Amino acid sequence: MKQRVGIIGGGFIGNALAQSLNKDKYDVTLSYRSNKPELAILDVNYEFCDVNRDSVTGGEALFQVDSLIVCIPPGFKKDMGDSYTPRIKTIINKAQNSKVKQVVFTSSIGIYSKAGINDENTELDFSVNKVKVLYDAEQEVLNSRLQYKQVLRLGGLIGGSRQPGNFRVVITEENANEPVNMVMQEDVAEAIIAVIDDAFSQTSSQAKHQALYNLVAPHHPNKQSFYRYARQQADTLTTTEIIGNPITTEGRLVKGDLITQKLNFSYQHDNFFESFTTNVV
Repeated sequence: MKQRVGIIGGGFIGNALAQSLNKDKYDVTLSYRSNKPELAILDVNYEFCDVNRDSVTGGEALFQVDSLIVCIPPGFKKDMGDSYTPRIKTIINKAQNSKVKQVVFTSSIGIYSKAGINDENTELDFSVNKVKVLYDAEQEVLNSRLQYKQVLRLGGLIGGSRQPGNFRVVITEENANEPVNMVMQEDVAEAIIAVIDDAFSQTSSQAKHQALYNLVAPHHPNKQSFYRYARQQADTLTTTEIIGNPITTEGRLVKGDLITQKLNFSYQHDNFFESFTTNVV
């Protein structure tokens, strides 16, 4: 019998995950909010679903699954951060009252606001609104009654349509030496699959019922070299972006190796300079 997977959020990660899941092993249902995609993914079921602060409209099939993957971005750039935690809470409440056994929630390394090396045990600064919002949303998942509950804090997302050579990032003397914390789209999809498999391919005593992982590739070039190379590949480099004498700054580095130690997962894209050369779209 196929394992049932529901994905709420058919964007950059949700679509990639739906494509990556082996349809011989998984029965996949992917949400949409406006129009059903004209270019539907083969063997993927589509279900209308709209989540607001206190209710879920549609999407009943998404909650009749073994694993529910929540890929809803917080919407800070659209001033939607205040509604984020209530929306996640609404999803979790419905999942708890349905047949869902596992929720995998994609959070963000934006939860780390301090310079220096950050990992899953880093103390968080709750005086920063974004940090508090992300943490509260994560806690709705981790404190739920669900059998399996995992949170993945994603690094900056690249790959596919998101080519960093086209990003509007200004390189300055102040940020040129700061490390980047990125992860490729394909690796995110494979990491989520590894989390799903960990819960259901082992006995309940072996499986990790609750977990929190950063998902950030182990390659952390500084911003100047990262974006210079990416823009060279995309033919968007300008000489005004090259900083001759950048200021030495510590910046923020987020470690993403815990998931490789705990699960059957490894980063396939661990050198971005090679990835840009072979994956430019």
